[in-house]
Amino acid sequence: MKDYVKLYVCSDGVKAALVKGILEEHGIPVSMINKQDSSYIFLGDYELWVPEVFANEALAIFKEIALN
Repeated sequence: MKDYVKLYVCSDGVKAALVKGILEEHGIPVSMINKQDSSYIFLGDYELWVPEVFANEALAIFKEIALN
């Protein structure tokens, strides 16, 4: 994805959706990509991507989430 940076990768879709929602509440557009195998849901990850112009702000919010 051009001009986007990968912010977060995890195997838990609920956790990824929660982080996505918090970032969107702060006005940061987020794309979530599901890379899990459709036959074996324990294989693969969810990736959160944000536009490069929002990367520093998104990272600061993500660090705040992780500390709490």
